[in-house]
Amino acid sequence: MVMTKNLGSLSYARHGYNSLIVEERSPETVASAVSQLLDNPALADELPLNARRTAANFRFEDFMKRFKACVGLP
Repeated sequence: MVMTKNLGSLSYARHGYNSLIVEERSPETVASAVSQLLDNPALADELPLNARRTAANFRFEDFMKRFKACVGLP
């Protein structure tokens, strides 16, 4: 998974573990990350597995509890 830095993604994305994070508006860094995945099949296999593990920790019910607490709902 190749993605750019932004506030939302930085809450769950970890460079080299579940994604490759690149600079925004930088085709060169995107190309470099894609090349890295093509040159390293083990990394290309590992990133999506770790992304699934990470996603399992972000349940909708937990999000709603935090959201309600932020806006003052029971």
